Amino acid sequence: MAQGGILIGPSFLGRFKVFSESIFPERSNYVRETIAEVALMYYIFLICVRVDLQLIGGRGRQPVVIGVCCLLLPFFTVFTMGPVLVGLCSAMSFSPVPVIFPILKDLHLLNSSLGRISMSASMTNDVAGWLSLISFGAIKQYNISARRLMWFSIALVVQLAVTVFMIRPAMHWIILQTPEGKPVKHRFVVPILLGVLVMGFFSDLMGASNLEGPMILGVVVPDGSVLSLTLLERTETILSCFLFPLFFCSFGLKTNLFTNSSTTLSGIVAFVSIVLGCQVAKMVGTIAPSMYYDLPFSDALVLSMILSFKGLVEVFTYVKLLNSKVLDEKAYRVLVLSIILTTGIISPMVVHLIDQQHTASDELRILTCIHNQDQVSGIINILDASNSTPHCTISLYLFHLVELLGHPFPILITHHHSQHLSSPRSHHANSPIISAFKNYELRNEPGAVTLNAFTDISPFATMHEDICSVALDHSISLILLPFPRQWSIDCSLNCWLQYNDTLQIINPNAVAEAPCSVGLFVDRSTTTCTTAGISSQLHRIAAIFIGGPHEREVLSYAACMAGNSRVRLTVVRFVPYENHRRGISRERQLD
Repeated sequence: MAQGGILIGPSFLGRFKVFSESIFPERSNYVRETIAEVALMYYIFLICVRVDLQLIGGRGRQPVVIGVCCLLLPFFTVFTMGPVLVGLCSAMSFSPVPVIFPILKDLHLLNSSLGRISMSASMTNDVAGWLSLISFGAIKQYNISARRLMWFSIALVVQLAVTVFMIRPAMHWIILQTPEGKPVKHRFVVPILLGVLVMGFFSDLMGASNLEGPMILGVVVPDGSVLSLTLLERTETILSCFLFPLFFCSFGLKTNLFTNSSTTLSGIVAFVSIVLGCQVAKMVGTIAPSMYYDLPFSDALVLSMILSFKGLVEVFTYVKLLNSKVLDEKAYRVLVLSIILTTGIISPMVVHLIDQQHTASDELRILTCIHNQDQVSGIINILDASNSTPHCTISLYLFHLVELLGHPFPILITHHHSQHLSSPRSHHANSPIISAFKNYELRNEPGAVTLNAFTDISPFATMHEDICSVALDHSISLILLPFPRQWSIDCSLNCWLQYNDTLQIINPNAVAEAPCSVGLFVDRSTTTCTTAGISSQLHRIAAIFIGGPHEREVLSYAACMAGNSRVRLTVVRFVPYENHRRGISRERQLD
């Protein structure tokens, strides 16, 4: 959209007087810019509705230190390189959540360990940055008069108090008044959406940015609730199809890449050096603390690139500074080009580095589906036998399958932090099934197992589409599906209990469309037959190796199990007679 805005601006089509006067007459500027600011306020609000505040401090000191360092080092670097205002220093130093979140989502990194560190560091960076801006705003008010500072502080405290102690409890009350499986009523949604504008107005009135109010309001919306889901549904279409294009249109009309101004070449070079210095300082401020906390250099480099992305928040700040005559057109042009080039260059580099890491990584990615609690113990036992260690890690993607009943549309819920749509009921994150796998993650060595939990609420006939989509997006190595029949209570050889028609629908579809290997797990253990868990039993495992790329994955998985002292592994290889007669092929050499 940014490129489209520049295309219709004075850089290209806007250079033709007929086009600019007929499509964008001067009298429409005020209305268009007002709608653009409203669009950005709602964008910030919706992004903050999605994020999870528990990410701050949820992973210890590491992301907190990274977030603070990648803010302070570029800030002071830019500040010492030239007479640049505090607002511009902050904009060039920020790694705002509304910019980082959609990038991680597009790169399918939200549920990865690196994605979680990035989000947590970004939120810490955001909080520290906004606190610094509020402090500078207070100093600015004090320079005018002590009375202005007093009213600024009172307004800030009142705004925070009203939001936390009045609006948030009201939101919880709205959630309680909403029946199970039903969306929030229209009369509750409209006041909240109007509240975005009110909060932005009061933030601007007290001397702060009009983005701070919508950000605070979005953060206090209960994460993983039916209210957040309804707010996203009611606003995403109009925002993406109507308001957002107007924002980029307003941005493009202010951007002239071929302007002629009085700025000298030396001034342009000095400004470019400031932008490059900020970029280098930001990467150093991210890589140094990351490696101090034993993050591999490749991961630290990718993290520094992710936190260096620029987006709408920076564009909004630069437009504000241009309107207030703080920046001239050439400086504004350099900053806009830096945003476009940074995104265009860093994005493919991040994708390339991540693909290389996936190729060289020892991480085993397993996606397993659970429909009821009876399947939990068997899956955990086989994961225990997989012998996960910090050097041979398991990234577990857990799908809790819930049939769509009483709700108008399917929902894919991502726990720990929001992805795409929020949950209609936060209790899904605390269900016994997901809690059991969280405990399994915690009782392993740190870093040995990473849990990514999903709740898929959809019809049984289409559940396999979500399973295969997540498997493809996250480069899953193995999909583990429970067998639809369970061994009988008396462990007799000829008696099976028919207990799960759901998996008889899902399993064939998943096997037919899966982008990776699929394993059907037949659980013969019951509470009466098995008195000891995997921790005390000796398990004999046989791996049948026929040949081919998928069979080599099975062999690799079996090799991980062989490292467990309580596992005895037997590998049986079958060589077809026809292949033996043809001689040695490339596939046989790999086998």
